[in-house]
Amino acid sequence: MSDWDSSGNGRLAKGAAWYASKGWKVLPCHGVAEGGRCTCSQPHGEPKDVGKHPAIGDWNARATDEEGVVQTWWNNSPEHNIGVVCQKSGFFVIDIDPRSGGID
Repeated sequence: MSDWDSSGNGRLAKGAAWYASKGWKVLPCHGVAEGGRCTCSQPHGEPKDVGKHPAIGDWNARATDEEGVVQTWWNNSPEHNIGVVCQKSGFFVIDIDPRSGGID
């Protein structure tokens, strides 16, 4: 991971760069703006959906571990959250969601 000297040099930019340096396929997701609003400026029916959806089109194909691409994304929008395409990054995820009966 290189040191970035631009305005995108926040903790999310550093995290995205670190993940990419490990070969994880990352993508920018919308963040959470002041007042708990999503940075996409669209209303969401569920508060849990705020700041959790891709900020780029064709995200599954465009997710990358290329440092230059990742750097550009977070330099342009340092408030973006970090998404990871799990399968392409070699992860298998089990999400046990108690509010949806996951414990059962």
